[in-house]
Amino acid sequence: MSYAAVVPGETSNKRHRLFSCWVRHYWHDQAALLHLLGYDAILGFGSDRPDAPDRQQVARLDPAWNAIPAVATVSDPIIHHWAGVSGAKRERAIAADVAMLPFRDAHVLVHG
Repeated sequence: MSYAAVVPGETSNKRHRLFSCWVRHYWHDQAALLHLLGYDAILGFGSDRPDAPDRQQVARLDPAWNAIPAVATVSDPIIHHWAGVSGAKRERAIAADVAMLPFRDAHVLVHG
């Protein structure tokens, strides 16, 4: 699950809150952001808090923009996020993505 935020004004205050928030989690930085935005259920911290500050400025990001194999898959992703894939397997996957770029560009130009 990915989210995109549009946060006008008070950016330094929001950044300070993010960097001041410590959450005990494997991905503590991502968990801190989700917690500050009230997305606690996915972290196992209880129910979501839809009235959390800045939550109204956050929307769900289409998985095509952050496709994660075996987690958030789509048929024609714009961006593959190779989270959890390491070493040679990751390098081969990235090389295959790069090799497909000319075909993606042609597809977008024709069908865009």
